[in-house]
Amino acid sequence: MLQKLAGKKARIGGGTLLFFLFLHAGPAPAAPVPMREMTVGVAVTPSFKATPDWKGTFKKRLKYASSIFEREFRIKLKEAVFFDWDPPAEAADMSLLLDDLMARYTLGSKKTDMMIGLTRLDDISGSMNLKDLHVLGKTRPFSGFMVLRYPNHPLFRVQEETILVHEMGHLFGAVHTSREDTIMCSYVDRQIPTTFDKKNHDIVSAIRNMNFQRGMESLDPGIIQQLLDTYMDMNSGAQSTDFYYALANFYLQLGQYAEAANALERLVKMEPDNGRAFYNLGVLYLNMGKSDAAEKNLTAAIARLGSAGQQVPKAKAYDALAKIYFRQGNMEGAGYAWTKALALDPDNLDIKVGLAIVQLKSGQVAAAENALQKALKESPNNAQILTHLGTASYMKGDSAGSLQYYQKALKIIQDRKAGGKKDLEDDTLLVDIYGGMGMGLWAAGNREEATKYFSAACAMNPSLVCHQKMGQIFFEIGEWDAAISEFVQVLQQDKEDAETYGILGMALVKKNELEKAVSVFQEGLRYVKDSKKSSRLHSNSGHLYLQLQRADLAVTEFMSAISEDWSNKDAHMGIALAYISKGEPVSARQALQNLLGMDPQNGKAKELLVQVDKMIQELQNQQVSVSFSEGG
Repeated sequence: MLQKLAGKKARIGGGTLLFFLFLHAGPAPAAPVPMREMTVGVAVTPSFKATPDWKGTFKKRLKYASSIFEREFRIKLKEAVFFDWDPPAEAADMSLLLDDLMARYTLGSKKTDMMIGLTRLDDISGSMNLKDLHVLGKTRPFSGFMVLRYPNHPLFRVQEETILVHEMGHLFGAVHTSREDTIMCSYVDRQIPTTFDKKNHDIVSAIRNMNFQRGMESLDPGIIQQLLDTYMDMNSGAQSTDFYYALANFYLQLGQYAEAANALERLVKMEPDNGRAFYNLGVLYLNMGKSDAAEKNLTAAIARLGSAGQQVPKAKAYDALAKIYFRQGNMEGAGYAWTKALALDPDNLDIKVGLAIVQLKSGQVAAAENALQKALKESPNNAQILTHLGTASYMKGDSAGSLQYYQKALKIIQDRKAGGKKDLEDDTLLVDIYGGMGMGLWAAGNREEATKYFSAACAMNPSLVCHQKMGQIFFEIGEWDAAISEFVQVLQQDKEDAETYGILGMALVKKNELEKAVSVFQEGLRYVKDSKKSSRLHSNSGHLYLQLQRADLAVTEFMSAISEDWSNKDAHMGIALAYISKGEPVSARQALQNLLGMDPQNGKAKELLVQVDKMIQELQNQQVSVSFSEGG
């Protein structure tokens, strides 16, 4: 063809030929995918090293695996960096070996991009037709870690290269397929497959540049959705636990937490002894606000995380469990769980701070402050520690000291936010800081500034407690409308809060809305369970009826107040006033005598008693005068 075109060149001219070639050349070829080079860390057990020429043999296997990944995905596995590895029991479950490997080594050591643990299995039963490759290899997808356990059996030598490539595929998210002639088939017969099926090829190609140190966060959400669609399309047959582990990760990155929980539920059913899976499920439920489910799965995780390589996840499980107890107000449970966590992870600063907060909540202010000061030396710019030191100072009565701590913590968080860093924990701390500064300023007498900080705290976390606090603050500073608004919001969330009915009614009294106030007190009586509180509400209603000049209703309310709580002095005084208003001094005198029997030094009762005696005397004189008049 080129010769024919060259022959025509002399006749039609070079410019025409170039134009002809341009028309027929088609689209420009895509730029070649650059080769990605990855350094492989290899942790080797003593028993594996006992194998003759183990290093040279493994290097050949790694080179074989690299040749397939170079051809299929443009990924080159560079020369291995070797480490010594001595797990507690090489014959243990592969998940335990993988946990131990991940606990001992971190990616990045000597610039390693992934880590392979090499062990040897001295005794293996069965024929050459191995039906489950996870006996010999185990990977946690997207983690960068895998364990290979080569059997000391000549019949399996032919499969060892395939196992390495197979697990490498899992590392990049590939899952099992039923196609026996491909690498991701779940079992190997006598053939040595060297290619990936189409769908698994697409999966690995999509995430070939994944940074295992960063995990799923290094992937674009669009790629994750694409991978998820592929996974769901492949979910037609039986899949390994790796499939559901990967599925859960995809859902988590997309914020689809219920679907992620379903995937993990499938995983723990398939591996009922997998402590890490229970831990992940527990933490997920905790973040979803499902405390009961979280507690159940975290407790299950703790029971299953028993090996030396699982101390860190076990400590994390105790830590998460402590947070559940803390949110429930169970300080004893939280303290126990955090103590267990600290025993497993003694250098964990967050756990130390958690224990200090439990001490603070339990009233052990001095011990908490001491622990927080030690923690502050380890982390001087820790906003959480500074915030709780502010609370400790306030509880000691040092308002000025508490404000200094809160202000330091506030500046740290504000600087982080100004730098563009977003952190939900910072927002939680801000609520505590604003509330703490409000309390400190209130104690210092600066009520106007205190109210601003309380308002800011409630704007960030408009909880029931916050509305109650703001209502009380507005009540104290005489902002009646604002107080009423806050208390109404409290009752919309908790209509049985009798205490709030009482103070709401008093706010309405301050506004001279007496009829509304009486209605509020009467509504509160429907829910009050404490006799003393019930007595106060009846007494309040009685005083309002007095102001409304409804003496009969006032007497009824004061009588009810006394029947609920005989020691209610205000009710005895009120009923005396009601009887005076009705012109019944004898009944009023009896009420005042009852009051003076409890409080002999009550000056107002003594004054009223003098007035009542005069009223009685006047009535008696009037009766005598009438009697004489009738007799005459």
